[in-house]
Amino acid sequence: MDERAYVAEFLQDSASRDLVDIFDRAVDRAEAVGTLTHLAHVIDPLLDDPTVRNRVSDDVRSRARAALAEQMLGYSETGSGGFAFRLAPLVEPARQLARDWGAERVSPLNFLATCLTAGIPLDPVSVRTQEALRSAGIT
Repeated sequence: MDERAYVAEFLQDSASRDLVDIFDRAVDRAEAVGTLTHLAHVIDPLLDDPTVRNRVSDDVRSRARAALAEQMLGYSETGSGGFAFRLAPLVEPARQLARDWGAERVSPLNFLATCLTAGIPLDPVSVRTQEALRSAGIT
């Protein structure tokens, strides 16, 4: 299955409605500035999800968003919102975490926790996103 079909299958079959909306907003944001969608584009609106806001302080979320904004300013490739990172390495761990937490679908909080998991093979730009979140205090 190609990456685009895999993403579509994950969003349709495994992601919560809130997570689907976050991915839609991330792609829209990337398209608006003519770039590909990076993990930072997804994480930024995810930080506003109520399940995340209830567990991460405003101060920490603000530091994380500032770091993500700085990172996104450095994206120079052109594109039309397509994904610049492989979602596949995150999908199965996110699905498993949702099951472990007793959920039928992957929530924004599940996805954030998965993105912070060490050992998931991420591309270098996504690793910088992960490091920015950790540096801001999201662990």
